[in-house]
Amino acid sequence: MWTDGYNALFRLEYGETWYCKGCRKLIFSDPINNFVNTKTHTEPEFGFPAVGIRREKEETVRRATVRKMADECRMTRHACPAGKCGSSATVMRRYRIEAAPEYLRVALGLVRYHSGGPSKIMHSVKVERILDLTDLQRDPSTPLHYRLICVTSHQGPSFETGHRITAVQGPGQKYYAINDDIVRKETEHYMTMNPHDGSEATILIYKSTRPSK
Repeated sequence: MWTDGYNALFRLEYGETWYCKGCRKLIFSDPINNFVNTKTHTEPEFGFPAVGIRREKEETVRRATVRKMADECRMTRHACPAGKCGSSATVMRRYRIEAAPEYLRVALGLVRYHSGGPSKIMHSVKVERILDLTDLQRDPSTPLHYRLICVTSHQGPSFETGHRITAVQGPGQKYYAINDDIVRKETEHYMTMNPHDGSEATILIYKSTRPSK
């Protein structure tokens, strides 16, 4: 079916497992909440939507993506739910990639919400040319590397206004900057410049470097 091909190209699937924070043992089932520890999720949009950005000097796409997949607290129990450590413990939730797409979209969450309403985070994030997600897989024995092929950037202090421009890798390892109907040749280095032309990167498209089937 065509959906199989579409999913292989664009859909990111990741699995969810639970473990005890106290003894680190996996929890294979939770009879109280009728949960079996074999959940698989598929992002409704391809890739990683709304990857949170921190206003740190060394913030990178890789670091933000790792936090997106980081372990998080699920609930607190009075006894170890895995029945191993015999003490009260917190249940942790872990996410790992199960099926990686050919094309990976990373949408950077540059919106900050506060009492005055949403505003744009004006912070430079280092954009890596090669994104290594090997360690974020359920089975990290096979390398999972992506190469940057497209960057959409936003000009302006707010997403309610402003302008978008795109840098893209074309055929023959050539690079272009596209601004409305104006197209100019650029260098490979331009792809990872952030900010550039008064704009901040918002959406990144990476292509898998593994051999195509």
